[in-house]
Amino acid sequence: MESTDDRACALAAFRKHAAERSGGTSDDVLHGRVLREIERLDLRGNIFDFGAGVGNLTRAIRDSGRFADVAVADLPPFLRAVGTRTGMHLAAV
Repeated sequence: MESTDDRACALAAFRKHAAERSGGTSDDVLHGRVLREIERLDLRGNIFDFGAGVGNLTRAIRDSGRFADVAVADLPPFLRAVGTRTGMHLAAV
């Protein structure tokens, strides 16, 4: 039987591999769908982007002006790419 630590290690390795393969980005089609859904639902307030990657979608969300506070979390290499210049709260996971 696999231990909790083994499962956590396997998940961490999977996440790291997936992030490296994607380069911390998702495609523009996905970004457009997310932004349209935010507008359709008239979402406002605060938002947390878990798995923000290099921050392309997060910056578009921030620039929409709908959210008073934008927080992001991702693996440390990608957070460095987002950087503090974005005016977002950063957290490594």
